[in-house]
Amino acid sequence: VDPDTLKFALIMNDAAGKAAETHIGLYTKKGLIQKFETLEALAAWSYWEGGVSVVTLAETFAAYDRDAATGRDTFNKTFFHNVPVSNAGPYYAGIVTPVIHYCMGGIAIDPEGHVLDKKDQPIPGLHAAGEVIGGLHGKNRLGGNALSECVVFGRAIGKKLPIGQQPTAAKPEQAPAPALPVQGKGKRITKAEMATHSTAESCWVAINDKVYDFTTFLDEHPAGAEAILRFGGQDGTEIFEAIHTPEMLEDFSPIGDLVS
Repeated sequence: VDPDTLKFALIMNDAAGKAAETHIGLYTKKGLIQKFETLEALAAWSYWEGGVSVVTLAETFAAYDRDAATGRDTFNKTFFHNVPVSNAGPYYAGIVTPVIHYCMGGIAIDPEGHVLDKKDQPIPGLHAAGEVIGGLHGKNRLGGNALSECVVFGRAIGKKLPIGQQPTAAKPEQAPAPALPVQGKGKRITKAEMATHSTAESCWVAINDKVYDFTTFLDEHPAGAEAILRFGGQDGTEIFEAIHTPEMLEDFSPIGDLVS
């Protein structure tokens, strides 16, 4: 563990990689996980900065396997999955960095999003939403539920604020822009065909007339698989744009185009 950044290396053998196949595929695609075919290749990983040798890794893996056989290590760990790790490549490695996942507590607000003073009275013209607020979840919150602080209150506050818009001058008529090339694989998918892919075994969702296969992403979705399955086989453009930005789709390639 790096004492300054607290970063450390996560190493998985082939068995662990197969057990977490969905995660490994996604994180490898994002460049967060690297695959090393041999122990020698793992020892040459740039993260070690030349400070780890093949011998060191082999001895460390052998010690881990011995602890697994006895059922306890020097840190009192008693669960050892996917052993042995010695001679069990290919290996998957990534860097883990501790981060603040979520901050509890914050500014008090009322149901309308007004910031409250010490006497629990709304402060005129002052609103708050997101992790800056407190009290919504009590002492803790369920995974994914923090979205309600930013999306629900952010939307409620944004809809009621009297934000004026400057009038824009009329623009002269222009010739229609040329049609953009079809993205994705070019497959034409009808609504009837898409409707047959609405389960956890095959979950397709249309966003802006592009069809995406989110089947392998269901378990990775921060808000849970059910949030996507509710729109399986349907058009999810409205709910997607209410919560996400277009950049969120950069990790996915459409499998085709939705046609009437």
